[in-house]
Amino acid sequence: MIPVDFAFTATSSFFNLRLDRSRCIKHAPSRKSRSLYAAFQIQYFLASSSAILVYDYLLTIRLEIELVWLSPFNWISIVYLIQRYLPFVDTLGASVLFLYGIYNPTLSTGKCDMINHLGLWLHIIGITLSEIVLATRAYAACQVRFSKRPLLITFSILAALFWIPFWVTGNIGHGEGSPGNFCAMHSHSSQPFFFLTYVCAAAHGIAMLTMMIIAGYPTYKAKQDSGLFRVVYGDSIVYYATLIFVIFANVVVMFTAPVNFVALLMPLTRVVHATLTSRTLLHIRETMARKVHFEIDMGALNLDMGADEREMSTIHFNLEGGGPIYSESRSQ
Repeated sequence: MIPVDFAFTATSSFFNLRLDRSRCIKHAPSRKSRSLYAAFQIQYFLASSSAILVYDYLLTIRLEIELVWLSPFNWISIVYLIQRYLPFVDTLGASVLFLYGIYNPTLSTGKCDMINHLGLWLHIIGITLSEIVLATRAYAACQVRFSKRPLLITFSILAALFWIPFWVTGNIGHGEGSPGNFCAMHSHSSQPFFFLTYVCAAAHGIAMLTMMIIAGYPTYKAKQDSGLFRVVYGDSIVYYATLIFVIFANVVVMFTAPVNFVALLMPLTRVVHATLTSRTLLHIRETMARKVHFEIDMGALNLDMGADEREMSTIHFNLEGGGPIYSESRSQ
């Protein structure tokens, strides 16, 4: 038989539990409050990502002026500069757009959709340009070990895979958490497809990372590594691994987080992608500027490497930014 005091205590506890639960339900935050909370959390990530972007820019601006701005321009230099400075628009600018969307009570649904589409398109275009720079350098490094035609076919397939999901940006607009005139970045709960862009970016990065490891391992095993080897292969492998980790973290958040938080890591992923891409190209050019002597004859650039660079002599990265020049032997 249950004691009376125990039964009374249990009944009181159960009653209090139900009372507290009903109180929590009664005072639960509204959908607009949850959307505001999510928007401000994304704003915090935008601010921290912007700080990382500015800090890295201040660290590398000297190299960029010397090795890009003061060098002859061509297509790879233009692509580099666009992907370098576009984050200042879609990341720093996104902070202003978020604040504008939150505090502007007269913002229409059409304007909110326009803001979302513009920011996300700039986001994806920037990632695409960064991937072009990374793929160009990976193609140059991998051609040392792989034949040219299969390698070109492989990179063409990877490029097509990367471009497939771009149509899904049309599905991004107002979501479940954008009631009334409140504007924030959301995806439709029934069509959360824009994460495919990051899935394909991760697959693209894994493929290039694998090819870089395969191409660089024989030289590393033969103990013939040098300064150029460490920059072309060592730093690039570390950068690719870091990018893949950040992209996968972003994909996990998109899969598991509530609809209001699917864009939480997108600013950080965007900034890390752009800064590591910029550092990859700048470090290669910096190493070449220190190791390589130039002889300009009839408009041609001849690269003269040291003895410890002979293993890498088939990869000629010119400082004009025109990409790699391949040769079986060095011209003197």
